[in-house]
Amino acid sequence: MSARAAAARVVVVAPDCGDARLAKRLVALRDAGAQLVVLSFDRGRCPAAALPVPFLNLGATRSEDYRQRLAALARAVPQLWRCRERLRGARRVYAINVDCAALGLVVRLLARSSPELVVELADVQPVMTRRGPRSTALRLAERFVLRRTTLVVTTSPAYVREYLAAQGWRGPHLLLENRVHPPLPQEVRSRHAATSPGEPWRIGWFGDLRCRRSWEIMQQVATSFEGRVQFLLAGRPTMPGGDRFEAEVAATRHVDYVGPYSYPDGLPALYSSVHLNWCIDLTAEEGNSAWFLPNRLYEGGLFGVPALARDATETGRWTRQRGTGLLLGHDLLGDLTRTLDTLTTSAWLTLRGRVTSLPVETWQGTDQYDAFGRLLCAP
Repeated sequence: MSARAAAARVVVVAPDCGDARLAKRLVALRDAGAQLVVLSFDRGRCPAAALPVPFLNLGATRSEDYRQRLAALARAVPQLWRCRERLRGARRVYAINVDCAALGLVVRLLARSSPELVVELADVQPVMTRRGPRSTALRLAERFVLRRTTLVVTTSPAYVREYLAAQGWRGPHLLLENRVHPPLPQEVRSRHAATSPGEPWRIGWFGDLRCRRSWEIMQQVATSFEGRVQFLLAGRPTMPGGDRFEAEVAATRHVDYVGPYSYPDGLPALYSSVHLNWCIDLTAEEGNSAWFLPNRLYEGGLFGVPALARDATETGRWTRQRGTGLLLGHDLLGDLTRTLDTLTTSAWLTLRGRVTSLPVETWQGTDQYDAFGRLLCAP
């Protein structure tokens, strides 16, 4: 193995092999010349976002089931031992979320090359911001990991401002927004013209369908507007009561659910068929839901679809600064109802014009992903 190849070996430890975010990072690292070793858990979503490189499956986990995830972490350690030869000589370990960063510390021991640990703070789970012994213990564990971390990667500046500072992080961080990556060619975007403006207004909710309250609001709006507002949903329902989701869709008029889709190939057809992009999450209103900048914010913008966002959130601030969407206040259902009731074709066309007037780099990854790849592959 050459010195250059050894310097470019990057071990990636991820919580979900079916996450489009992971696929984007792997593309950037591969394109930067990294020799990748990918270790990932599986939450049953792999077909929705096929990874661009082979990976070692560390076993199944369930979202927010922390006891089960701790057991899965313990079971993964023998797997790391068995593949230790592949880890030798690593230059960096890139771990997504703190539980995977704990495994990253094990990888560092097995690599025998003192690789730097880079941690991505992809989401702050509700348990991390609560009071109580379990939350306190998890925050202490996270601080233990952060003290051994060289760099933190975040997808939103609010994570640094609102959370990492409280965790005592004073080291460097890199902003890697959830832009579409790899970039879609202009001819692909041009082939998918937006739907015609005017009623019925169609609202899209695509990706990880995890917010039960969002879904309940959509049901109420779809019913009350009697066809003047319609919803198109795509992705995987991970919300509480997700086993009832398809039955609830079938019982709700003016709502269509088309199931999982491929990333990024499935994006053009979805976003070109809606007028507004649901960028609202209420799963952790005072924490992660207020801080994150979701994938769908950038996906919709790439296809000229204005966002629907909560005003007092990082997504709302981002949208307000650029004038690229409709902002809703604390009375979410009431504000949404009034907004849709008074929305005109001319107002929507003005919003769409602001979205499409921004540089395409606003929406899809180029400079940030290139910088990410270069940094992790540096000698």
